[in-house]
Amino acid sequence: MRASRSAAAVLAVTAVLACSGCSAATSASPAAKPTAHAASAATSVKRALASCGLSPTTPGVTVGDRVLLGFVTDRGGRPTGIDRLDATCALDALGLPSTDRALLQSTSITGGFQTVAWSGFTSTWRFRDTLTFDIEVYSAG
Repeated sequence: MRASRSAAAVLAVTAVLACSGCSAATSASPAAKPTAHAASAATSVKRALASCGLSPTTPGVTVGDRVLLGFVTDRGGRPTGIDRLDATCALDALGLPSTDRALLQSTSITGGFQTVAWSGFTSTWRFRDTLTFDIEVYSAG
């Protein structure tokens, strides 16, 4: 139970930092070097964003090392998020399977955290409140 609370706390802090334009700590060791998979995953993220007309500087998009890609979507006209369809476009470009895409599209405010994994990536999403939907993508390698 303590581990699940810690994981939830880390996700909550990451979500708050993503919203404020900051990035979360990327590694416990400052000497850690990215792996070849992480570098190729980062390249895949940049390509996926570009294919959907998004960039790392698009409001609501966060690109980093630990969390490769983060989205804060906007359901209520808030200017700080991106459209959920744009986020889905980028996930599709990363190869999100259609069954996982259906789960993403059907997630409601009462759905809690959802986590899926595919081809070198893991993604978690949830509603933070009635207006804000957070999506994070991690390298599975």
